[in-house]
Amino acid sequence: MPGNPKPKATIVRIDGSQEDLYQKPTLADLQRAVGGFVEYVGTTDIMGNQVKLAVDEDGNPKQKPVNKPIGELFGILITGNAVILYE
Repeated sequence: MPGNPKPKATIVRIDGSQEDLYQKPTLADLQRAVGGFVEYVGTTDIMGNQVKLAVDEDGNPKQKPVNKPIGELFGILITGNAVILYE
């Protein structure tokens, strides 16, 4: 009997809310989630695992707020909503 399905991605919003996505997001899904053109950022989590994030490539010029939850999870500065992509 299969266990709980694992998400394919998680949207992490600047307000701290999160939404798990159980189907692999399309580019259009990612653009909607981040509110702009997608840039992929590679980083590591607190356990040292490689992680890929989808972010708005123009988050800084658009003066989007800092995504504090992403900063706390990964120790990097990202502005606007982000999507954690699981392989």
